[in-house]
Amino acid sequence: IVKLTNKQSRALSTIAWGTISTTKKQLALMVGSWQGICRTWFRPDELADESDVSGELALILGDRLLRHTYMGAMQGKPRRGEETIAFNSVDTKYTRMNIP
Repeated sequence: IVKLTNKQSRALSTIAWGTISTTKKQLALMVGSWQGICRTWFRPDELADESDVSGELALILGDRLLRHTYMGAMQGKPRRGEETIAFNSVDTKYTRMNIP
């Protein structure tokens, strides 16, 4: 269960392909923090883990990229991650790269 702000929710539901200027505006709508619950299954009908998770999205590199950092836990061990999200104007798709 992820709790998005109204602004983030609107951004996800209205993404349209366009110019870099439009894309910057769309990425800017996603900026902010979120929190939720992470549930993990390794076998059907057998919940292996449930823990709180939270994250933050921020614009970087001249507002052309969105940096997403998140943290939580899995089976009592801390879990952190980071990814970068960008719009590829050649194939008109959003692309993301995880950073281990």
